[in-house]
Amino acid sequence: MDYQDNPYYNNSNQTQYNSFGIASLVCGILATLAACCTGVLGIPIGALGMIFAFLGTRQGKMPDPMVKAGLWLNGIALGIGLLITIYAIRIMLMDPNYLNNVMEIYQRIEAGESYMEIMQDVNNGTLTL
Repeated sequence: MDYQDNPYYNNSNQTQYNSFGIASLVCGILATLAACCTGVLGIPIGALGMIFAFLGTRQGKMPDPMVKAGLWLNGIALGIGLLITIYAIRIMLMDPNYLNNVMEIYQRIEAGESYMEIMQDVNNGTLTL
């Protein structure tokens, strides 16, 4: 009796995992964490996860649950990352105090002042960021 005829060696019942779906899910988890913590880092990781999710869908078949979860997580991460980034840029560009402080720090650096001296002024409260 050959081992191929033996029913115990029949591997046809094993489930096939979608590697792109797993990669999409992992990227979705990482992107969501990165988006909630930093905002900006969630955008490229989420975009990569979306690409993996689209590659993981097969033509004419329903996507695996891992692919669906990856799509959702990456979409949420992209949304959070974009909202946080746009909000931070809006605050930086619209707040005149912030722009004045950045210009003052830039001018002090150009004048030859050290980073430690500028940070001491920030810690003392004479300069705010």
